[in-house]
Amino acid sequence: MGLLALELVGLILMWHSIGAWTLLWLFAAALAGFALLRRERRGFMARLLQAVESGRLPFDVLLHGFRRVTAAVLLILPGPLSDALALALLAWPSGRPPPARRSASTSQAEDVIEGEFRRLD
Repeated sequence: MGLLALELVGLILMWHSIGAWTLLWLFAAALAGFALLRRERRGFMARLLQAVESGRLPFDVLLHGFRRVTAAVLLILPGPLSDALALALLAWPSGRPPPARRSASTSQAEDVIEGEFRRLD
């Protein structure tokens, strides 16, 4: 309930400072939220499958997906405070660097060393 009151006060202050441009702000933020939600919905399963196939735990993919969906919902909600929270969620560093992409010509993992051996008894 407190968040809604803060959002309403923020919208009123925003309307007094920039006027009708507030409506454009709200429309653009909602449009960005829907686009982010659509993008996350389309790419989530592919990223999850890629993480499982590469042997990584899917928790990172789940966490990043949750952050993006939460940011999208916050962008859809009207108000400057929710928009600022959404941008903070999107800008928050993930803590781990993204995995390096391998080229299509590389068919084997980088930690495999090929060679010949001879067993001596």
